Amino acid sequence: MGTRMSVQEFTGSEVHRNIQRRLLARHAEIAADPVLGNGGRVLNVLDPEAFGWDRLVAEVKQDSFVALTAVDRATVYDQVRAVFGTEVEVPSWDVFLGGSGIVGQRCTTLPDVLPEGWTFSSCAKPDPATIGAVQELNSLCGVAAMPAWYMRSDVVPQITTCIQTADGTLAACALVSDRYHVDGPLAGTAFLGSVSVSPDHRGKGLGVAVTAQALIDSAHAYGWTYVLSQAASDNAASRAMLERCGLIRDPTRVTVAINASGAAITR
Repeated sequence: MGTRMSVQEFTGSEVHRNIQRRLLARHAEIAADPVLGNGGRVLNVLDPEAFGWDRLVAEVKQDSFVALTAVDRATVYDQVRAVFGTEVEVPSWDVFLGGSGIVGQRCTTLPDVLPEGWTFSSCAKPDPATIGAVQELNSLCGVAAMPAWYMRSDVVPQITTCIQTADGTLAACALVSDRYHVDGPLAGTAFLGSVSVSPDHRGKGLGVAVTAQALIDSAHAYGWTYVLSQAASDNAASRAMLERCGLIRDPTRVTVAINASGAAITR
């Protein structure tokens, strides 16, 4: 895929890399717990009450940040402040959800925007050149890149979808993972993230196109019932892209990070 990029088994700052090392080492424990998900870059806690706030305090003490994924918007901020006070940052992302029926209908009827000679590819175990190119594009777009072990589906199934130009250069990418426990709150739900479009090719509809292809191909691979994604309140482009692909904001849920590190997480 174009110029060969170096592959990063662990990505980001040393704080981020240490978290990723622990997520890899602890995956069996995480996978066995219905209220946890291995997010590759951060531990996902799907039900903080069931997990236990004392355990959550220990996780934050160890890793500096933890994500509370698709939790109750009405109560989570007060709960976090009651436990952690004002010593942590609590960045948040709106939750977007889509059912397989409407998402499939929307994604399969979108217009073809790829220029002649450009191609899609989707892979559960991308080669090193593809992993390196995706990590490079993520970083260029301000998206925290996934570690290579996660992109290879070493711990959870993941589809990496790419758009390549006619000369094989990566123009856009999106990732969909099957990361949630079959008996947990998000059973049957896949996670869409890391959508990135090269600055050289923005304004061409590639974000919608690569997202739609990732959703189509992951639905065939995983048979998911719902798909979940997240977008910040000020990220108008991502929100519009998700809505075009059939995902709708759930006003009752939010994803928050309990961040005691002072470091940025992702956009």
